[in-house]
Amino acid sequence: MKVEFCLLPMCRRPIVALLSLILLVLPLGAKAEWVWSRQVLSGVGKISALAYGDGRFVAGTSTGYLLTSFDAENWTVARPATRQINAVTFGQHRFVALVSGTSRIGVTVLYSGNGFSWSYADRVANRKRFQGSYNLTEVAAIDDRFVALGSNSRAFAASAHGNRWQYPLDGDRSRGLASSVTGLTARRNYLLCSSLAGATIQSSKDGAEWETEFQTTARGPARGIAAQRPGRRVVCVGENGLCLTSANGGKTWRAHPFGSTDLLGVAWAGNLFLAFSDKGVFSTPSGPTWTRQLWVSRNADHLRAVVGGAGRYVAAGANGSKALIMVSTGVPAPPSP
Repeated sequence: MKVEFCLLPMCRRPIVALLSLILLVLPLGAKAEWVWSRQVLSGVGKISALAYGDGRFVAGTSTGYLLTSFDAENWTVARPATRQINAVTFGQHRFVALVSGTSRIGVTVLYSGNGFSWSYADRVANRKRFQGSYNLTEVAAIDDRFVALGSNSRAFAASAHGNRWQYPLDGDRSRGLASSVTGLTARRNYLLCSSLAGATIQSSKDGAEWETEFQTTARGPARGIAAQRPGRRVVCVGENGLCLTSANGGKTWRAHPFGSTDLLGVAWAGNLFLAFSDKGVFSTPSGPTWTRQLWVSRNADHLRAVVGGAGRYVAAGANGSKALIMVSTGVPAPPSP
């Protein structure tokens, strides 16, 4: 059964004064240059996921809201779920969102052709619901399908168009996938994922069969992975300054230690890789040398996602129990007087 959700009224907030950036020097000597605006939205929970596609930004929150915007400043708010949005992605001209499951309630998958109205996806795993232990947390689009992975028990599901999801034919778990997946990205016609198993990077053609491409315990664990589109560069980041780069699509990797910073994720933003920590955003065109572009000085502000599109870079997370959204067009800061 397909259910369309009505939109709540337009949620608009005035843009507060631009944040003054603290220009600090990284170990490599790069200074922050971008100017950011800061916005806090009440009543929607904390932002837990971000995606960009088809000219619009979509943010998922900890309380089941999905926020949509063309400019990342004025947001339309819908609430198709009551539990946390684990992940959002865009592919095949539609958005897909994963809603967290519980011990009693199975995982919900939502899809939307415009990012504003959302529908329940069918779950066709022997007509069973996705169980709470089958908690899907990462999703990506590859070729002619969407693939979703879980943070526990090697959970896996796939869909041709995002509206009907299936388990693998011979079971409800992927084969060879490390547990505790923390990131998933598409690199042309295959997938790459990172996991908490040290710094482990694996690849797959279909999401069902996985092979380990790289593993190290020197730093980590890994917290995110992103691939250049188009191109062959891939970046994986994680805790304790983990920064791994590949110039050949993930076949070989080089380590570029990032000090002791705990990096929480990374995204390809159209022309740059953006990595983020709890308090900062860093950019690079290729991976080895990073520039800090944002430092969050307020104690209550915490970053949980980053994305780029439409000539804008968006970092989002939480201000206490509220949604935090920060936007930059990459405009250089004015010179010091």
